[in-house]
Amino acid sequence: MLSFLTLLLILFISTVSVPEERSDISVQEGRATLPSLEKESSITALSGEWELVREGVNTFQKVPAVAWENGAGTYRITLEVSPEDAGIPVQLYTKNTGTSSELYVNGNLVGSQGVYAQDAAHAVPSARPVVYTFTLTEGENVLEFKVSNFTHPRAGLWERVVIAKAPILTHRLNRRLSIEFILIGVLAFIVVFISALALQLGEFNLFYFASAAASVALGSLLYNSYPIYQVVPGIDYILVKKGTFFFFYLSNGFIFKSIIHDIRPKEHDLFVQISHYFFLLLAILSVVLPYKSVYSLSVVASPLSVVVFTYFLFLQYSALFSYPSQRSFLWNVPRIMILSVALYGLIHDLVFYLSGQYQDTVLQVLSSIYSIGYALLIVRSLLENRKRLEEAKTLIISAADDTRNKIRADLHDRLGQLTHGMAYLVDSLKICGEQEGKTVDLLKETSTRINEELRHVIDNLGPSRLNSLGLQAAIEQMTQRSRDIFGITLLTDIHFDSIQGWNPVTEQIYLIVNEALTNAIRHASPDFIRIELTKNHGRFFLKMSNNGVKTSGTVFDKAKGHGIDIMRYRIEHLGGTFDAGSRTGGLFTITAEIPEVSV
Repeated sequence: MLSFLTLLLILFISTVSVPEERSDISVQEGRATLPSLEKESSITALSGEWELVREGVNTFQKVPAVAWENGAGTYRITLEVSPEDAGIPVQLYTKNTGTSSELYVNGNLVGSQGVYAQDAAHAVPSARPVVYTFTLTEGENVLEFKVSNFTHPRAGLWERVVIAKAPILTHRLNRRLSIEFILIGVLAFIVVFISALALQLGEFNLFYFASAAASVALGSLLYNSYPIYQVVPGIDYILVKKGTFFFFYLSNGFIFKSIIHDIRPKEHDLFVQISHYFFLLLAILSVVLPYKSVYSLSVVASPLSVVVFTYFLFLQYSALFSYPSQRSFLWNVPRIMILSVALYGLIHDLVFYLSGQYQDTVLQVLSSIYSIGYALLIVRSLLENRKRLEEAKTLIISAADDTRNKIRADLHDRLGQLTHGMAYLVDSLKICGEQEGKTVDLLKETSTRINEELRHVIDNLGPSRLNSLGLQAAIEQMTQRSRDIFGITLLTDIHFDSIQGWNPVTEQIYLIVNEALTNAIRHASPDFIRIELTKNHGRFFLKMSNNGVKTSGTVFDKAKGHGIDIMRYRIEHLGGTFDAGSRTGGLFTITAEIPEVSV
C-alpha cells in the first residue's frame, strides 16, 4: 500500500508543480502596464477589459469571457513597456481564440491559429495550440487579436491570455505535454497488460477497464491537440472536438461498467448500469449530432459524472465502515483515494465551466492518474486472489490426504479386524466339523478374497509400501494388483534408480499414478494402460495413456469430479507442470513434470 500511495503522490506532484501565472494584471479600458520581465519564472495573465471591435462598434469586453457565438471581432490591448524590458523576446499564449485568429503586434502579423476570415466560407478553424514569440518596444505597444468563429457555441478570448519572457511559455507547454505523454504511455501499457490478463484469466470484465483506459488516452491526445496537429497538420477541427467528447463519454461509460462488480450490496448497481448505457448513448450521439448539439450535451454529462462518482465514493466509504477489518481498510482506502482524484478533476472543471472561467483543465491528467491507480488495484487484487487460490489448493490437498488417511485407518483397524475374525471363526468351524466342508471352504475363500481386496484398497489410500519397497517397486506392485483384479493389459516403463524411503515427491507421484489408474479403470473402461516414468536432470517425467472409449464421465470430464484438479494441485504445489487431455491415436493421456525435492 505504501508503494501505491507513493506513486499517486509522485504523479499528483508532477502535475501541480508546473509553473502557474504569477498574477493577473488589471487591464483597464484596454490599457495595462507590463510588469518587469527580470524574473525567469514570471508568468502574467492579461486579464481585464480589452477593447473589442465588432461590426464597427467599439466596446470593452472582459477577458477571459465569452463574447459572441457567430461572427468575427478584434480584441485590442495597449501595453506600456519599460526601457529595461524593451527588445527582450517575450511569448504570448492562449489555448482557444474562438476557432481561428491572427495576432498583430504594433501592426505586424506575428502568427495565426487556423485561418482568420470574417465569413464562414473562408474561415478555417483550428485547435492547434500556438505560442507566439515577438519583441516589444519602449513605451506603448498595441496587441490585436483578430478572432473569428462560425463553428463553436462560444467565441472570443474565453481562456486566459498569458505573457512571459521567452522561452518560459514554450518550456511550460512542453513540460505539461511531456507529463501527459508519460501518462498516455503508461495508459497504453495498461491497456495492453490488462487486456492480456483478461484473455489469460478469462476475466472479460477487465476489458471494460482496458477500454476505459484506452478512451482516456485517446481523449487526452485529442484534447491537448498539439501532438495531433504535429502529426496531421490539416486534421479537421470538428473531428478533433467531437472526438474529444466521444472518448470522454466512452471513458465514463466503461469506467462505470468496470466498477459495478466492486459495488456492495449489489442492489446499488442499477443506477451505475443506467449511467453506463446513458454515456454510451452520448458517445453515439456525439458522432451523429452537429457539434453545437454535442457541446450542449456536456452540460448534462459533466454533472452526471460528478453525481455517479460521488455516489460510488459514498458506497466505498460505507463499505469501509460496514466491514471494519484490516483487509477492508487496505482495499477501500486506495479506492477512495483514486475516486477522490477523479472527482476533484470533474468538480474543478465543472465549476470553472459554469462560472465562465475557461482556464487550463485538470480532468484529463487526473483521469489518467485515476486509470493508473485503478489498474494497480486490479493487479494487486489478482495477485491477492492468486495467493488465496494457492492457499485453497494446499488446503484441498491436505483435506484429501487427511480423509484418505482416516479411511485407511478405519478400514485397517475396524473392517480388517472383522474379516480376520471371520476367517478365524471359519477355521474353527472346519476343525470342529460343525458345518459341511464345501460351505466352509467357500466361506474361507470369500474371507481370503475380502482380505486381499481390503489390502489393495488400504495400499491405494496410503502408500506405506514406499518405505520398504521404494517408488519403482511400489508402482509395479500396484499395477500387478490391477492386472490380477481387472484383467487388463497394463504396461510400465520406469527408468531411474529406485528411490527408497518416503519423500513428498515420491508420495505425490505414487498417489497421482494410483488416482489416474483407478479413475481410468472405473470410468473409461480401457483394455490397455501404459505408464511411463523417467527421471532426467533432477526432474521426474510422468506419462500415462489409456484407450478408454468413453468421453463422458471419465477423469477428463471435469464436470464429473475433481480428480484432474486434485492431481494438478498436487503437482503445481511442488512446482511442477501438469496437462491432461486427448492425444493422437485416440489415447487419453496425462503428462506431468515434477522437480526432485531433497528431503
